[in-house]
Amino acid sequence: MSQALSKPISQLISEDINCSCNRQHRTNLKTLVIESNAIDKLPELLKDYKDKKLLLVVDENTKIAVGDRVLAILGEYGYSLRMYILEQVVVPGDADIGRMMIEMSSDIEIAVAIGATSLHDLLKYICLVTSTPLISIPTAASSDRYAMPYSFFFDNGKKRIAKAAVPEIIVVDLDVIAAAPKHLASYGAAAVLAKHIALFDWKLSRIVDETTYCEDLADAMLYHIYNFCDSMSGSRPLYSIKTLKYLMKALVFSGILVSYCDSHNPVFGSETLMSECILMTDSYSGDILSEQYIKAVTTANCARIAEGILESGSLDFDGAKSLLDDYGWVLHNSEINRVFKEDAQRVLSQVGGFNRYNKETHTRRLIYIKDRWKEIIEALTNMIPEYTTLQETLRSCVLPYRFEDLGMTKEQAIDAVIWSSELSDRYGLLSLIWEVGEIDSVADALTARMRE
Repeated sequence: MSQALSKPISQLISEDINCSCNRQHRTNLKTLVIESNAIDKLPELLKDYKDKKLLLVVDENTKIAVGDRVLAILGEYGYSLRMYILEQVVVPGDADIGRMMIEMSSDIEIAVAIGATSLHDLLKYICLVTSTPLISIPTAASSDRYAMPYSFFFDNGKKRIAKAAVPEIIVVDLDVIAAAPKHLASYGAAAVLAKHIALFDWKLSRIVDETTYCEDLADAMLYHIYNFCDSMSGSRPLYSIKTLKYLMKALVFSGILVSYCDSHNPVFGSETLMSECILMTDSYSGDILSEQYIKAVTTANCARIAEGILESGSLDFDGAKSLLDDYGWVLHNSEINRVFKEDAQRVLSQVGGFNRYNKETHTRRLIYIKDRWKEIIEALTNMIPEYTTLQETLRSCVLPYRFEDLGMTKEQAIDAVIWSSELSDRYGLLSLIWEVGEIDSVADALTARMRE
């Protein structure tokens, strides 16, 4: 990791980084505070906005937890502000955007988000549209999207991603975070641990497809992941102030990483595709708030795939060259329709543009993979922990790690492994095992002990 990236995050964000990858990295986040009693520092932290009109956006729970306190503290120092209580939503939709746009009247100069992920998603998007500066006060260690230049919404019943504003200031009061429902920290832990897979996919894409990659940034993210994991050593639980501090640092840096790369490739990988497949196919019918529980399971199973590759030694690269000879497109399309149902046509329409089904591209990639197999094995070893280690960490974070923990059947689990990579042409771990002709055997191995 470069000397610049080894600095504390609060120092790192204050400057543009001229990196060894020959790119300049920057974020719009100017100030980050992660400590106990951070709320008490708001008057000083927001002094440059003293003459501005502020809108505090809360929901019913965060109003009681911290919103009223923020209103009182800033009011005592003479800030011009008012509060808007947002109806609680799991994932914002068009109606929520419309109501919030109306509330963001022309006299509002600064928006202050006081809440967890969904509230931030909504306000970040609105602030981008209205060019309004945003202050963030997270109330839970539940997500890595606080500093991310993207938000998630429901559009016509489908989840979509949209560009969004990055807060200028993020103030994390660890006492507020510790008082949040404990399962929210488990969600955040799942998001952080999933980065093991996403970072490997990012590097693998560079090895095989020669896409943009930054070793220093990947190392910096791994540094924050390991700091979080190490903070739970001994008897210290996930919910201790020290561990929550490292968790929030990892979550915030993950969001910054997206700004630095101008891409979400470093933070979303095969584990996310598998999670999306499970959600799309209704293989898991729980509350969508438990999406991070699904990601914990897919992260664990991606680690099992990685471990299986490491244990297998060499693969039959020459035999894999025949994968697309007389490919069974009729069966392929039939399976897509069976698995994805009403989403099948959308999936099929994008599959046609995937280079992986091009014989020439497939052959070229196999040559690359074979020639760079040692580099791929090194990345697998260094970036993805052993399955038993990850399993124990997930348990410590009160997270599931088996498909059956989600109530999935064996058939549903096999489908998730085999068909997840149809959702994106971005190269990753699932693409690799398909490319070398091992996807079916891997799916069978992962589900061997599951009931039919």
